[in-house]
Amino acid sequence: MSKKVLIVLFIACYFVCASALGQEQYSLRGFEAPFSVTQYGGFLYLSNAGNNFGLAEEDGDGYISRIRSDGSQQDPTMKFITGLNNPRGVLAI
Repeated sequence: MSKKVLIVLFIACYFVCASALGQEQYSLRGFEAPFSVTQYGGFLYLSNAGNNFGLAEEDGDGYISRIRSDGSQQDPTMKFITGLNNPRGVLAI
C-alpha cells in the first residue's frame, strides 16, 4: 500500500475510535435475564425473561423495564409491565 492510503486509514481509525470513546456510558444492575432493548419517547424499554430464562414454562415472572435514555433517572422502573411469560423482545411503534 502507498503511504497516502495508510495515512488516510490511520486518520479514519483515529476518528472512529475517538467518537466511540467520547460517548457517555452508564450501567444499571438488577436485571434478571435482559433480552432486548428499544428506545421510544426518551425512555429505554428492556425485556427481561425472569428467573427461568430459556425454559418453555409459562411462569409469568417476565417483565419490561423502563429507564430514561439520558441516564438521569435515579431509580429506574425495573418492573414497568409484569406477569409476562419469557418476553423475547420489544418493539416501539
